[in-house]
Order: sequence, then structure tokens, then C-alpha cells
Amino acid sequence: MAAVRSLGGPAVTVDTAPRLDKFFKTGAVFRMNIQTRFDLETAEDALAWRIKKIAAYG
Repeated sequence: MAAVRSLGGPAVTVDTAPRLDKFFKTGAVFRMNIQTRFDLETAEDALAWRIKKIAAYG
């Protein structure tokens, strides 16, 4: 299940996200952008040492 985790807090699941969107009057795209950004930043932090070893193409 996809989730957005706050700093040390519980995950916001795909079940909870629509409720938050309704309450805060935001849309699904807004919530997905937050989730995608968090997932990407988390992965980049975890893989930083490996990414540094990759040579750029060209």
C-alpha cells in the first residue's frame, strides 16, 4: 500500500488520503505530488552513495 510518512509519525495511507483531501479541500493530484516527492527524496537519501558512483552518459 502506498504511503506518505511524516517525520517519525504514522503513514498516510491511500485509504486516509482521500479523507484528508476532502477535509483540507485539496485534490488527488496534490496528495500524489506530496507522496511522490517524499518517496523520491527518501530514495535519493538512501542511495546517495551509490548514485555518486554512476558516471554520467556522454
